[in-house]
Amino acid sequence: MSNNDFSQMRDGAFQLFTDNEEYDNFVAKFKPKKTSDDTFTPDDVYDAVASWVRQRFGISEQVEFIRPFYPGGDYINDYIARKEEYAAGMVVDNPPFSILAQIVDFYLSRRVRFFLFCPYLTCLGNLNRRPDVSICVCNTNVTYGNGAEVNTAFVHNLDPSVLLENTPDLYEAIANCPSQRKKDVQRIVELPRNVFRQSSVGKLLSKVSINRNEAIFVRTVGGYEIFGGGLLVSDAVAERAERAERAERAERAVVVNLTPAEQRLLEQLNARQK
Repeated sequence: MSNNDFSQMRDGAFQLFTDNEEYDNFVAKFKPKKTSDDTFTPDDVYDAVASWVRQRFGISEQVEFIRPFYPGGDYINDYIARKEEYAAGMVVDNPPFSILAQIVDFYLSRRVRFFLFCPYLTCLGNLNRRPDVSICVCNTNVTYGNGAEVNTAFVHNLDPSVLLENTPDLYEAIANCPSQRKKDVQRIVELPRNVFRQSSVGKLLSKVSINRNEAIFVRTVGGYEIFGGGLLVSDAVAERAERAERAERAERAVVVNLTPAEQRLLEQLNARQK
């Protein structure tokens, strides 16, 4: 091998094991693995959230938004190394969801202000035994940089007086980001109770029969074209179907009642409002 070959190896331009699958697999073992906890927040989504936080909570531009969460990052050591910055600033970031609870507790115990992304489906769990924690819900599926779509909420300690709030303006801010796929809003068509489609009867588990003298086939109702057509039925048919649906719903329902202890808690909550 010539000196030029050695220099090429040193500079990364020469590969000794070209097209060697076994060698490639061996090298791949030592590359950092990206997991579902890695943050892939699109820049425009983060900017939209950060802007909303400043406006909603009156945070000046002079307050630094700290982002300690990134692949390979260590939020604990980052705090230890930058305590003064954390005291003056606040954390606005997308943390690993699998350790979100311990992150929240870590910041609460050190009086660090934070506004963190969190999973929508389990967001209320962050309120358990944490009196200073609040939740923002906007029911938005965020498309992250790794292609994952996650219904996302937010947990924070910026307004202890609010336990939970709906934030449609934050939803709009995120939805309007160029990185987010535009989703067509599915319109819900509500037909009159006397207009049946096949699904009106097909969804019922109990037997429902419609005689020929009780219905007329129609293609449009009120100027709306019914795909596949429908039936204009008499009041008697509509009432039979409604009774069947109510009976089936009652049969399938799981009724949950408050325990005596929970009822007392409810009474205490009601008393606070008087």
